[in-house]
Amino acid sequence: MRLFQAALRFNTYDASFTGTFTSADSSIVLSFQAFCLLTVNGQGDYETWSSLLVSNGDPTRNGRAADCASEVTAARASALVADGRVVVGRYLTNVEGSTLNKKIQTGELSVILGAGLRVFPIFQTLGDSLSYFSDAQGYSDAGDAVQAATGYGFKRGTTIYFAVDVDVLGDDIPGSIIPYFQGVNRAMQRFGNLYHVGAYGTRNVCRQLTDADLIQYSFVAGMSYGYSGNLGFTLPSNWAFDQISTITVGSGTGAIEIDNDIYSGRDTGQASVNALPSGEVLDVAFDMSQEASLASDMDAYCDTVTSNTIGLIHGSPTDVVGDVLQHDTLITNLSRAWGIRKALIQAVSFWEYWKTTALDPAADAVVESTYVYLEALEAWEANPIGVAPTPPVVMSQDSSTGFAQIFSATAIWAHNWALGQGLISGSTWDASDWHTVWAVWQDLHGDDDYNLSAVPQVLMAGAADVGITGSPRLDYTSAQITSILARYNGTGSAAADYGQEVRGVYNVFEQYNAALRG
Repeated sequence: MRLFQAALRFNTYDASFTGTFTSADSSIVLSFQAFCLLTVNGQGDYETWSSLLVSNGDPTRNGRAADCASEVTAARASALVADGRVVVGRYLTNVEGSTLNKKIQTGELSVILGAGLRVFPIFQTLGDSLSYFSDAQGYSDAGDAVQAATGYGFKRGTTIYFAVDVDVLGDDIPGSIIPYFQGVNRAMQRFGNLYHVGAYGTRNVCRQLTDADLIQYSFVAGMSYGYSGNLGFTLPSNWAFDQISTITVGSGTGAIEIDNDIYSGRDTGQASVNALPSGEVLDVAFDMSQEASLASDMDAYCDTVTSNTIGLIHGSPTDVVGDVLQHDTLITNLSRAWGIRKALIQAVSFWEYWKTTALDPAADAVVESTYVYLEALEAWEANPIGVAPTPPVVMSQDSSTGFAQIFSATAIWAHNWALGQGLISGSTWDASDWHTVWAVWQDLHGDDDYNLSAVPQVLMAGAADVGITGSPRLDYTSAQITSILARYNGTGSAAADYGQEVRGVYNVFEQYNAALRG
């Protein structure tokens, strides 16, 4: 009995250590059993002993969830339902260079959902060695995951489980796995937090990621009971699925090998996916072999514009096309995440970057000197020793800045609009607080990815402001596109002229994008 009580203590349950099983111990066992989804009876039975001592517990338990690397056909879906499964995990992509075709197949989601099953997505490329994991890799993988998930129609708020399929020693988690998921989260923020971040890995990996507030839910690799990350560690508080064994379900054409997963109900998976408008498809990555052709067409169009082309500091249209295409992965995923045409983002980004003159960095310098003064003044007012700082001759708290020349006030307005529409999560930004304006301005000014990520919100908030609402947004009319582009620059006749000229840029980009969409 002391061994059983010690096992409870090792699992962080404050049992007695008397060798006598008391009613208080029984209550503690009830709590442990309920948390682990065991039979809740308050007894020290085999199932409970197993779960106290090894990460997969009793592997003969029949979970209500499954994950698999094989296509779920109609016959297999029926077998899964008959076996009591309610949700199944499937992979978003294949591993590059592998012959294993484990990703979701065309039409498969309709089969799964039509059978009454729910589905949760898993993202794994290699992820089987410590050297794979870094901040940059996480940022890149998140982009690939978003591109795949949007292609399948997974809805906003879906949790994607990023796999850590390696036994990472505890001391290595902060230096590799934590940075990887920081990169994943940073990318997801760029895409408006379209999807939640989950992790597949050992108990220790999932626990540390949970403690670092980097994941929504954990998909625990409990089946790997010999991994160091599962030895002596308890289930994380946010566990959604616990993988305990590999089994075969069904027979004949319905037979399918699955990982048998215990299902907590924290993440219920998805019961439906988004459908695109008839005849519409999402934009895809640009074919860089066509860059010279695109640049030539853009040069030809820009030769026709009547607005200022004197003193531009970022080079020719050809140069700026190259600058925009350097951000193609981000822009592609932004278009897919927000459900708008990629050419909208490309057009205003190209135009604003191309049209930058020496006046723009001069205006930015005034803003920077203003906030240097305001911060110094605030510090002096908190501790008024000596002479108060002298204000600069010219002051300004905002300017259009960064790649797509966005005012901080505009980004704050667009953020708050998107928040109010339920398109992003987070808190309202206070445009009356200069600290907020300054913080947003610095991000817009110094981080091209941040700046470009604000463009879809500004475009959509502007569209709503001129009465263009509704979803989906892939089928805007020609007049609506021109109005949206005009609103990016403001209102009035000058903005209308802007919309007309930038519409030509849109047309050039869209010609190539449409051909690549097929």
